[in-house]
Amino acid sequence: KLVIFRVDRGRDKTKVDLQPYNIAVPDSGIFVAVSWLIIDQNVKKWYDKRPMQFKDYDPGIGAVPSETQSTWQYKMGKWSPLAKLPDDYDMRAYRGKHPELAMQLVLSN
Repeated sequence: KLVIFRVDRGRDKTKVDLQPYNIAVPDSGIFVAVSWLIIDQNVKKWYDKRPMQFKDYDPGIGAVPSETQSTWQYKMGKWSPLAKLPDDYDMRAYRGKHPELAMQLVLSN
C-alpha cells in the first residue's frame, strides 16, 4: 500500500505512525522506498567553489556512514546497491564506508 505524508521544512525529525494501516510484515522482510517530489516548489539551488550552480530538491534526506550495505538507489530505470565511498571522500567519517539512509523503522505488535 502506498503511504504518502508531508515533511515540513527544517532540520527536525519526522515521525509517521503507520499503525492505522495494519501493515503485515512478511518473514522475508520489507523494502522501504523514499522519493523526492521533483516539482518547482521543492527546488534548492546552491553553488560550490567553482562558478557552477547545482540544483537539488528538498526535503533533504540524511545519510550516515556504515560498514555494511543495505541502501539501494533507483537510477536510470534500474535498482542498484549504493557503493562504498572512495577513501579520499571529502567527509572523513564517510571514507571507505557505505552511505546509509538516516532513517529508522520501529516494528512492534
